[in-house]
Amino acid sequence: MIVEVLLVLVTLLAFFVWRRTVNERHWQRMGVPSVPKSVFSIGNSPVFSMEVLRQKCNVAEVCIEQYKEYSSTGYYGVYKFGKPELIVTDPDLIKQVHRCGTPRV
Repeated sequence: MIVEVLLVLVTLLAFFVWRRTVNERHWQRMGVPSVPKSVFSIGNSPVFSMEVLRQKCNVAEVCIEQYKEYSSTGYYGVYKFGKPELIVTDPDLIKQVHRCGTPRV
């Protein structure tokens, strides 16, 4: 009985780790630059950056840092709780996204 329970727990843990690593390669597969630093289970959104979690700086400073780093492309990807999110920083690209009329925006 204990062996079966341990086997199920190890299988679930392996599936969880596999699923997270697959999700965290989304922006790489799409060719979108993304923030490399990631806290394993919560992501690399500015809210969850290690500097903010350690209270070394606030969220606005991390956002400004990321904006400056990725301003040349006009967009970059982050992960929040394993879900990919696209951050658009170019005003012309933001206008174009809003004009296309997709219901997901």
